[in-house]
Amino acid sequence: MSEDDDRRKAIVLLREVGEVVLWRLGQKKLSEKMVYGLETRFVTVIANFQVGPYPEPPIIRVQYPLWNLLTDEERFETVAHEHAHAVDFHLNKKADHGEGWKKIMGSLGYRDPRSTCRLNPGAQAHIAEKKAKRKMATTDKRATLWVKDGYIFCKTPYHVGFIAELKNDIPSHARSFLPADKVWRVAAAYHQDLMEVVTKYFGEPTIVEQEVQVVAVGGGGNDPFSAMLRVAPDDVLKKVYRMIAAEIHPDKGGDPQAMVTLNQAWAAIKTDRKI
Repeated sequence: MSEDDDRRKAIVLLREVGEVVLWRLGQKKLSEKMVYGLETRFVTVIANFQVGPYPEPPIIRVQYPLWNLLTDEERFETVAHEHAHAVDFHLNKKADHGEGWKKIMGSLGYRDPRSTCRLNPGAQAHIAEKKAKRKMATTDKRATLWVKDGYIFCKTPYHVGFIAELKNDIPSHARSFLPADKVWRVAAAYHQDLMEVVTKYFGEPTIVEQEVQVVAVGGGGNDPFSAMLRVAPDDVLKKVYRMIAAEIHPDKGGDPQAMVTLNQAWAAIKTDRKI
């Protein structure tokens, strides 16, 4: 069975169990509104319920491939837990672990719902492995930024607060998320806003190896080029300048004024550093 087939099978099973739970709760019609998904970024979270602003539908995501390692009983309890949130929100506009949710879980037979879930050894080992990998991957929690085609690209560790603040500070027309690369693309005009939120959550951005053509974007300048050059060390400064110039040069369809601005920033930084 291919990975895609396995994912489709997991979604079908998740939906089927969800329909059974909603039927037992007398909310079968709610299943018509529910959306189900798989999430590979979860580590200790087995599943979650999320509802967005109208008209976005409520969605339940389960950790994948952990879902495949759960027993039938663990799957039912996981689905019951999240659908109790969905029903509580449907009836009471609440999505917490309050009295409404506890009452719904109680009607499904879970009298102490906050302490019922005990995963089998295989599932526990899977979570432990993901936690270990996350610890290794986030040893350096700095963000990485680079410039291309007049945009600033930003790659960071996953952080819900960072994403929320980024969306709040930078308008939708000036940002987009590229899911294939898990990278944010931001218009250069918003470099200062981007830097503020990046620095708040991850500190100063990282400069990686030059052959990958990545530079850190610093703050404090009046234009993005000044900011980009300011944080580059002396030994890579010229390479950073050439990389940016290659992206915006008029001979390659770039804006002549942008090239003038870059050269002015280049001249200023050389004077400041006595290069």
